[in-house]
Amino acid sequence: MVAIDKKFGKYAHPEVERKFLLAAIPPGSTFRTDITDHYIDNTTLRLRRMQTEHEVTFKLAQKLRAHPHDTRMIFHTNFYISESEYSFLTSTLPSHRLEKRRFRFHGGTIPMGIDQFQGPLEGLVLAEVDFGPDGDPSSLIMPSFALAEVTDDERFTGGI
Repeated sequence: MVAIDKKFGKYAHPEVERKFLLAAIPPGSTFRTDITDHYIDNTTLRLRRMQTEHEVTFKLAQKLRAHPHDTRMIFHTNFYISESEYSFLTSTLPSHRLEKRRFRFHGGTIPMGIDQFQGPLEGLVLAEVDFGPDGDPSSLIMPSFALAEVTDDERFTGGI
């Protein structure tokens, strides 16, 4: 198990993840949700709106790297907010907006989240695998449908 650094607090959820660049959504993927993210300028905070067929959810989140040179281990904290809080914060705080459709792919031993970006990033498709705090990221062989692994590439960390 990963020991949580005290500076991240007891509410942070540790995640070990890997990311892959894809040419397209893999066959067999299923739609999960439409996501609008607002990465708040000069912070590690993100506002998120998630819309499924049945509900809309709003969150305020923070993602921090466990160590400056470890791109795979992050600490993630989020909490739910109301639509009015989300509207107020997105209209008040300067941020970078990203839109994407999230799919789920179960074609291997480990499920993947697949993000198909919209707007200015249309055409970008990324797969992310979250191994949880105890997972072994080396246990996953790069999927055959992936173009490249981008886990260590800062351009694919979100909000940049």
